[in-house]
Amino acid sequence: MRILFVLLARFPSEKAYSVTTTNTIMALKKIGHNVEILSPNDSSAFRNGFWGELAFRWCSWALAFKSRFRFLNRWRFYLFLPVWLSVVKSKIRTRNYDLVWSRNLIIPIFLGKNYRTFTELHSLPKSLTQIILRLTGSNSHVLGPISPYLLRQVTGGILSDFESVLAPMAAPKHFFRSTEYENVGSIRKLCYIGRLTSLGVDQGVVHFIESMIEIIKLNEDITLLLIGVSENDFLANSQSKLADFPKNRIKFLPNVKHDEIPNYAYDVDAFVLPYCEKSEFRGRFPIKAIEYAAMGRPIIASDIPSHREVLSDNYVWFYSPCKPESLMSTVARIEMNSFEAKRKIVLAQEFANQFTYEARVQRIIKTLD
Repeated sequence: MRILFVLLARFPSEKAYSVTTTNTIMALKKIGHNVEILSPNDSSAFRNGFWGELAFRWCSWALAFKSRFRFLNRWRFYLFLPVWLSVVKSKIRTRNYDLVWSRNLIIPIFLGKNYRTFTELHSLPKSLTQIILRLTGSNSHVLGPISPYLLRQVTGGILSDFESVLAPMAAPKHFFRSTEYENVGSIRKLCYIGRLTSLGVDQGVVHFIESMIEIIKLNEDITLLLIGVSENDFLANSQSKLADFPKNRIKFLPNVKHDEIPNYAYDVDAFVLPYCEKSEFRGRFPIKAIEYAAMGRPIIASDIPSHREVLSDNYVWFYSPCKPESLMSTVARIEMNSFEAKRKIVLAQEFANQFTYEARVQRIIKTLD
């Protein structure tokens, strides 16, 4: 199958969408598909000549533009979009693709009924977007919600007539490590992997780090590793001062490449998934939990509906989010129940084995065939 990936953001990058897209493309190529990528920061996607150069420069400026006022960022996106969509359609007209793969319903809406598309849904589209697709789309469009919650919303709502397939995220194979001889002892080094915010919104990570600062001050044995978080970004979003930091016991590693994460996290005692429930992220698939499970350590997860929907007490240790005392009592429970902790590690890794990129793309392609 000849597949075109159409992106609406800079690629490649170290952002989550870029990492997951790269791994999805590699898995598709591994099982024999011909995949091409169309991204707005790739000059070869644009026509030669004055107008092509102008379009490329405009898209490059729009991608680089950032403002602390979110409405300006949205304004920039909608000015960039018509130019990029015209480039996309021009590209598709000149090639014979079997499938156009994207992560935004704008693409199938723009392409109309004459093209076969697959769209990953990482959040529930706005009602107006769904209505427009319902009016303009056809059975040539297949939707891929990434979580059971989103699948229910799609199959039971405006888009119920469209074919859908559950398309959860995955962990790269090299994240998996043997748990055969793993023993769980004292929990001294906790680790969080991920960004401080998502789409400019705090997911509860700032409060988690603030809580850990207070916990570390009271407990000389506890340390914290933050992979993907910048110290400057945290200070900019927090009430904490630099002087408050137990500097030698909180380590920020903001620039670790995704593929190298297991090399930095090999000696941690437990991973934390500290997110709070927010409407912006309802239904998102907790990909970090799958990566944590693959690396064979206890997982401490905030007890929120998005986590409960995918995870269970068989795999993780739940705690009340935004409550430091609940986090520490959970750590104590793990230490007192080493046999149970070991059992959860094994079951969690067996659960994570279902979520490889190869399994993901095979499930999607089977639906498309």
